[in-house]
Amino acid sequence: MTLGLNLRPSRLASLKMRPRQRRLESLGHGIPAPQSSSRRQNLALCPAIAVLIAWALMMSSLVLAGKVLAEEGKVVIGLDNASPLLTILKKQGALEAALAERDLAVEWKELAPGMAIMEALHAGSIDVGSDVAGTVPLFAQSAGLEFTYFLQDRLSWEATGVVATEDASITGLGYLKGRSLGVGKASGAHCLALRALRRAGLNPGIDVKIIFMTPAQASEALESGAIDAWAVSDPYLATAQMAPGIRKVEGAFPPGEAEIRFFPISTKFLAENPEAALIIAEELMKLEKWLKANPDELAESQAGFYGLSQEAAKLAGSRRGPGLTKVSDDAVKWQQRMADILLEARLLSHPLNVAQAPRWSQKAEASPGD
Repeated sequence: MTLGLNLRPSRLASLKMRPRQRRLESLGHGIPAPQSSSRRQNLALCPAIAVLIAWALMMSSLVLAGKVLAEEGKVVIGLDNASPLLTILKKQGALEAALAERDLAVEWKELAPGMAIMEALHAGSIDVGSDVAGTVPLFAQSAGLEFTYFLQDRLSWEATGVVATEDASITGLGYLKGRSLGVGKASGAHCLALRALRRAGLNPGIDVKIIFMTPAQASEALESGAIDAWAVSDPYLATAQMAPGIRKVEGAFPPGEAEIRFFPISTKFLAENPEAALIIAEELMKLEKWLKANPDELAESQAGFYGLSQEAAKLAGSRRGPGLTKVSDDAVKWQQRMADILLEARLLSHPLNVAQAPRWSQKAEASPGD
C-alpha cells in the first residue's frame, strides 16, 4: 500500500501574525521610517527567524503525520469466533506474514456475529468482516449501511434442512400443515423454509405456525415436543441429526436451494487498499483449499467453539460446499430472491435492489472458481 502524505499550506497561512510581524509588514508599504543601525540589524534577522519558525512547524507536522500513518499501517479484521476460516487463519499467522511484505500489520477485533460486523464496517472500526449469513447484508443494505460484498461461500444444499422427531410421522413439508416449525428469525434457514412451504402449497403463519427460536431453544423444544419440526443449518443441523430420536426430513429443500454466506469488506478500505484486499482474498482461498485436504483441523475448530462431538463437526465440515469465490451474478440473483421473501414476510420495511450494493471484482489468483 502506498501511503500519501499531504501537507496543508493553509495551516501555516492561518497562523496569526505577531504584533512585531505586522509592524514589519507595514514597513514594506509607503515611506520607510528612519531606523537606527541596531534596529536595521534586528529587522534583517526577522526573515531568518520566520524561516526557522516555518521549518519547525513543518517538521512538527511531519512528525504528527508520521504517527498517524504508522497507526493507519494495519488491517483491522472483525472476528466472529464462530467463523472457522478466520479463526484458523488467525491461528496459523499466514495473513500476518503476507501483509508484512506490504508493511501492514493485522489487528483482530472480536465482535458479535451478524449485524455487529456490518455496523463496525460502516463505522470504520474494522476493514474486513467475518463471514455472515446471506440475510445479514440485506438488512444492512436496507438500513443504509455502507459495505461491499467481498467473497461468497456457498454451502452444500445438504447443510440446511428440516429435522423432526422420529415419531412425528413428518416425511415431507406437506405434513407440517396444522403443526409448528421452529426457525431462527430472518436466518437463511428461515428464508429457505418460507420458500419451501409455499412450494408445498402451504401458507406460512396460517397453515404452519412459525415460532422464532435460538438454536438452544429449538433443540430443547424439539426434544420436549413443544415444536413439531425445526429448520436449521450446520453445524446445528449435524448435531440434531445425530441426536437419538431425531431425523432429517428428506427432500425438504431441493438440490440447488443452498445458503450462501458472505465476507463483507469496507468500501473505503477496498478503494484505498486494493492490493491488501487481494492478499486477504488469496490467503482465505488458500486456507479453504488446505482445509479440504485437512478436514480434521476444521472439525476441531468447530467442535471447540460450538461444543460439538467430533462426529457432528466432521459431518458439518464435509458439507461446506465448493469453497470461496468472488460474488457471482447468480449469488446476486439469489440474494434478490431472499430479499423479496423477507419483504413478503414483512421483515424488511421496503423493497431492495441487491444489484445496487457494490461487490469486489478484482481477480484473485487463488480462486477455485476462476
